[in-house]
Amino acid sequence: MNPARKLLRWFSVAGAAALLHVAPACAADGFAVDLTAPNVHISIPNLPNFPLARHPFADTQPHLRLMGSSATGVTVSVLMPTAAPGMTPVECAASSLASTVRRFKLARDDYVAAKLDDSTFALLFIVRNPEFAQLETYLFSAAGGTHCVEVHASKMTRSSDDVVPWRQSFEGASITQP
Repeated sequence: MNPARKLLRWFSVAGAAALLHVAPACAADGFAVDLTAPNVHISIPNLPNFPLARHPFADTQPHLRLMGSSATGVTVSVLMPTAAPGMTPVECAASSLASTVRRFKLARDDYVAAKLDDSTFALLFIVRNPEFAQLETYLFSAAGGTHCVEVHASKMTRSSDDVVPWRQSFEGASITQP
């Protein structure tokens, strides 16, 4: 079995059960960011905190809100596309998940999707390359009945030892409206 496929197998089997039973969020020492217009609080308590800046393409694509990278190679971006009036977190998550699965051409066995709480949904998968794997996580929700929220986190790795800690980084993650 090639190393990328082995990573995917570990991710799918080990990840599904743990993501369905998450701990409550406590972002005191983890990643957290607040946005306005609409107001959104994003918390990923098991991911180290690092600053995000205005997305470099936000002038021409205003739904691209924030982007940043940590010293350990984690990249996070926050998108807030407009939504049909009154879209719920479930509706935004379903739409965004389907779009992401199509964009990456993922088969059902290639990803794990989970409800983290009443307003936060996750999609986890691995993009395989000959020399490395890119660990991918998307968090989805809605805000103010006017926007969907999409948080994209990724990290490149060459080791299957990184898969379980990566998945565990998103246990307790939440997107809420203060």
